[in-house]
Amino acid sequence: LESLPQIKRMVPTEEEHKAVASYEGIAAVLSLASRLLYELCRIPNLSERLNHCEIRLRFDQTTINIVTSAELIHTASLMLRSNQRIKEVLRVVLTLGNYLNAGTKRGNAYGFRLEVLARLSATKTPSDKNITLLHHVAEVVNSYSPESHHFIDDFKPLIQAAELDTEHIISELLKLKKEMKSLQAKVDQLNQVRSKLLISKADQKKLSRMEMISEAELERRLKLAEFDEDRFREVMEDFVNEGLPKLAHVETKWASALDEASAARKFYADDESATLKEFFGAWSEFTDSYARALAQVKIRQVEAAKEKEDAARKAAIVRAKRNSMENSVSAIESSLEMPSKKKAPLLRRRASRRAGEAKLDESNARRRK
Repeated sequence: LESLPQIKRMVPTEEEHKAVASYEGIAAVLSLASRLLYELCRIPNLSERLNHCEIRLRFDQTTINIVTSAELIHTASLMLRSNQRIKEVLRVVLTLGNYLNAGTKRGNAYGFRLEVLARLSATKTPSDKNITLLHHVAEVVNSYSPESHHFIDDFKPLIQAAELDTEHIISELLKLKKEMKSLQAKVDQLNQVRSKLLISKADQKKLSRMEMISEAELERRLKLAEFDEDRFREVMEDFVNEGLPKLAHVETKWASALDEASAARKFYADDESATLKEFFGAWSEFTDSYARALAQVKIRQVEAAKEKEDAARKAAIVRAKRNSMENSVSAIESSLEMPSKKKAPLLRRRASRRAGEAKLDESNARRRK
């Protein structure tokens, strides 16, 4: 397939065809380039055949791409209608919206349009411009239904579907249908040409009894042999017979995907004047915004918990220091007011020793007298 553009540039022009047709020499003696031109000129309708070959070569990849895209759209659309996690998140959005709009015409609503989701990340809180309504939604969901956050993982096929160019896919499918129809017409034309070169069984028996072959019969046999030697008709006929049922299957898959997407859009009351790419794009943007808001909420919660822990630790240290100081003061005050039980025996021993020393001094004094 990659070499086809180069081959197409080598297709002989009308002047080259005339030059080759006027050549009466031997092809084997020609140079390599001239021999290539000579052989290319011998292929009937070369440019048309190359186009048909290109259709055949890219048919499988084109149909695979369309079927893959159809399955992605079908999965994403079905998920939007059945995923309970996103429904819980949307319920929180509706509840907060009704709370904020209480007492107004917008309050007590039963639902909201899809474009509201895009406004959540743009609605700032008055006290902190870095906090949006979407942060509050993520915080509430994180408190009451943290499992619902996993809709972000569930929506991976939807994010992929948002990247699809559905208009281009439809164009490719219509182009392929037109090309296959053209190729089928060409195969039918070649079959008609070949059928004209065939003869009935009665004529075959008549010819078998003839010893001499007429010039017309000889020319017919030569043309038929030359026609059958060219396998283009045979190859393309097999391709058309196999390709048309595959193409019908692709069309069915694509129609089913579009039906499921239409059901999803009606489910969310989406404006169907927008393209399917815009519909999936709105969900993809909301999913990305919600994931960022949730990450920021969790970071703030971790920071708040750390600040609370640090404050508690500092308070504990202050209390411990205060208690230690109070204990020291109490000990000093107690020692000043009265001897402790541990000091009483020591004081008694000191008093007894002093009394003994006084008696000894008195005895020594009497002896000296």
